[in-house]
Amino acid sequence: MERDEALRRGPGLLLAVLLSFATAFARSPSAPQDDNRTCLVCHSDAELESSAGTPVFVDPELFAASVHGRAGAACVGCHADLKRVEDFPHAPDLEAVTCAGCHKDHGRASPGGVHGTSSPRLVARPVLCKDCHGYHAALRSSDSRSTVHAANRPATCAKCHSGAGANFSKGQVHELAPAARWSPAGIVRLVYRILIGVLTAVFLAYIGADLLRWRREQ
Repeated sequence: MERDEALRRGPGLLLAVLLSFATAFARSPSAPQDDNRTCLVCHSDAELESSAGTPVFVDPELFAASVHGRAGAACVGCHADLKRVEDFPHAPDLEAVTCAGCHKDHGRASPGGVHGTSSPRLVARPVLCKDCHGYHAALRSSDSRSTVHAANRPATCAKCHSGAGANFSKGQVHELAPAARWSPAGIVRLVYRILIGVLTAVFLAYIGADLLRWRREQ
């Protein structure tokens, strides 16, 4: 009887053991954590503000529809200093988010690294990526809802440049990466610099010779 009872319970015990292993594996530290869901527990609150009174609300639907949401970007991919945080809510002061980690061509300087950050007038307040592209709802420029869509650029530029029109927004926005030394553009730049140096030397020599002639005639 005991043997028959054990045989009858065998499949049930095996199923229980398998379920225990599955649960343990699901809770294993090696399993990926949905950090976006963790962040949105608090940041999906439309009234959430930082200690400084700045809104820190993130609309889950807008983020999911954004270019980063569609690409499966994680919150800690941008807010990298939160990777080390285990206790929430986290500290209010976070490191500045830069875009250079993924967008090296357009984000290689200070946070954002775009739009004339080398200008002395913009040292105190450089133009950042988010100033044009937005925060968590950044869309592709081909999307008609995007702030950098061709039809929306004049309004986006006008936020800082009063009276900016359609022609204004057609100009170069991002700083161009420097051309390689022996590329066609690099060779032209080298020749141009040599010509400037040679012509400057010739003009200075001409001015010097003319002054010397003038002194001799006095």
